[in-house]
Amino acid sequence: MAGNRDFDLYSLPDEYKALHPMGIAPVITDGDLVLGESGAICDYICARYGDGRLTPKPNDPDFADHLFWFHWSNGTFMTTLMMQLVLAGGGEGNPASVFVNDRSQRGWATSTIFRPIPTVQSSWKAPWLRNEPR
Repeated sequence: MAGNRDFDLYSLPDEYKALHPMGIAPVITDGDLVLGESGAICDYICARYGDGRLTPKPNDPDFADHLFWFHWSNGTFMTTLMMQLVLAGGGEGNPASVFVNDRSQRGWATSTIFRPIPTVQSSWKAPWLRNEPR
């Protein structure tokens, strides 16, 4: 599965599905460790193999921005986009559609570098976001 982003989750081999209690991807193995969930996988790789290059340290002024963008994108924003996708298949007239569409528009606006939010402007300059050496 490594490197293949064009696959059908339903056609995954049973042994791969068995790695995660829900039978879903992504899942990584590292020696005896089996780890699912994209956020946990990213945190694990950064902590285990990043050697301080992939995230700011807790005492770094950019640390809070890093945490915000990492968790916002994987939690709040992705959840909103998935809700929007589900409601697009016949959600017209559903009161949740209005909420989800508004939330999606706000999410896209938040994610753009052109929105005048100090956090956004400072984050795009951060070396950890561009994977540059400190």
